[in-house]
Amino acid sequence: GGTATEVTVTNTFETGQFSVEKVLSGSGAAFVPAGTVFEVEVECAFAGNPVDGFDPATLGLTTPDGLVEVVGPLPVGSECTVTETDDNGAASVEIDPPQPVTINAGGTAVQVIVTNTFLTGELVVTKVVDGPGAALLPDGTVFTVEVACTYLGAPVNGFDPRVLDLTTPDDLSATLGPVPVGAECTVTETENQNAGETVIDPAGPFAILGRDEGPVDVTVTNTFAAGLVTVEKVVDGPGAGFVPDGTVFTVEVDCVFAGNPVVGFDPLVVDLVTPDQLSGSVGPLPVGAECTVTETEDQGAVDVVVDPADPVVVEGSLQEPFPEVGVTVTNTFGSGELTVSKVLAGAGGALLPDGTVFTVEV
Repeated sequence: GGTATEVTVTNTFETGQFSVEKVLSGSGAAFVPAGTVFEVEVECAFAGNPVDGFDPATLGLTTPDGLVEVVGPLPVGSECTVTETDDNGAASVEIDPPQPVTINAGGTAVQVIVTNTFLTGELVVTKVVDGPGAALLPDGTVFTVEVACTYLGAPVNGFDPRVLDLTTPDDLSATLGPVPVGAECTVTETENQNAGETVIDPAGPFAILGRDEGPVDVTVTNTFAAGLVTVEKVVDGPGAGFVPDGTVFTVEVDCVFAGNPVVGFDPLVVDLVTPDQLSGSVGPLPVGAECTVTETEDQGAVDVVVDPADPVVVEGSLQEPFPEVGVTVTNTFGSGELTVSKVLAGAGGALLPDGTVFTVEV
């Protein structure tokens, strides 16, 4: 009966840890909003077997103050691989050092840096004016558009929204940026100056592209209809029948659009002539133009009435025949009597016999 000897073999395993740090880089990094979460998975194995709790472990690295997280404890010698499962649309992701990493002894922590590079792009907004009324728009006509962009669920600073004025004739395009690549943007027009039709292409929302792909081109096309102003002269009153043929009445048509004079109507002089040229249509004019009619030569009328007295607003269509808005200018002429008396003077006047006839012309 030998005596059994019990032998105890004790293996002591040290532990270590490592840190995972998120770094944001590139021209678009500053646009990443606070609260953006980058998901990273850490998968570790020891002696060929998964380490409990790291098969894998998920980390949420959050801007701006939660971008570093310490992982551990882990048995020394463990091999860990860090991968990013949500890079939030980064143009590139670099993990340093190359994976996997080995957990060191002696308390020396391994540092893994996950760098996400974000880029920026631009968009170009161009105004196009079209239709029969387009050429009639005065210089200085202002169109207002708004550009609203969101990125990673938050408004982009400076585009929440960005208000942009496009002005005829030489300031009808604008380049906007930088805007982070992947941002979703929408263009809307808030002042179309009574355009008959507005088309925005692309209608949005659209994604901002990288600079190597070129800017996103957005075209805002306004189609303008046109109309006419018809001025009619009415000659009225007891003296109207005495107004001779060929009498010229002069009126002025003064039109403004969006606060600016319409070229050719600043003012336009119109002559209305008796008896057969007492009506005239002028135009085309852009829809929404406001026109005022005044008479500068009334030929001595005792009263002049312009109806309507207030400026008329031009109505229109996209094709001929263009609609007309009418203004009537009524001139009232009075009448009276003329008494002609013959006076006989001189020494011989008293000698003229009764019945002497004198003829005069009036």
